[in-house]
Amino acid sequence: MPHSKEGKRFTVDVDGIKIGKAASKDIHGLLVLTRACIGHMRRQNIDQWDEVYPGLAIVEADVRSGAAFVACHHGTVAGAFVLNGYQDPEYSEVPWTFRGWPVAVVHRLMVCPEWEGKGLARLLMEYAEASAVQSGHRIMRLDAFSKNPRALRFYEKLGYRNAGQVRFRKGDFLCFEKILAGIG
Repeated sequence: MPHSKEGKRFTVDVDGIKIGKAASKDIHGLLVLTRACIGHMRRQNIDQWDEVYPGLAIVEADVRSGAAFVACHHGTVAGAFVLNGYQDPEYSEVPWTFRGWPVAVVHRLMVCPEWEGKGLARLLMEYAEASAVQSGHRIMRLDAFSKNPRALRFYEKLGYRNAGQVRFRKGDFLCFEKILAGIG
């Protein structure tokens, strides 16, 4: 991935999309993006997120911890994700296949509805995987709402393996895992 010459905040610049760690000044844009995604999912009868989750406190904590990443296009947040090692307690019930290496987890991947189908989600996941490998992780895990067929197909196309299911407040979520490049 090409590197940006804009300094340390953005580390990748691909066709005008700059990806890097989120800063406090991105919180408003992240909330706008979240609301756009909630509205878009509701129009598709996908009741995955709402006013409770993910809310302001979660977004602020993600940014403060350094785990939030944004994709900006001309200063507007077009996509985002969170990358850390946190596995929800429910993950302990999943029969994961890949074990024995450090695990990174992607949370809250989102793309502005206007950017859907243009490769931004794939670019964000490639960035997340590269970041995980760079920080010493060899396994990636994530979950996706069972009633979001587009997301489920997307992760499968990226080579993620369905490892099982967990239940959160909004229903059943499928858990996915993948060995990252250079392993196995």
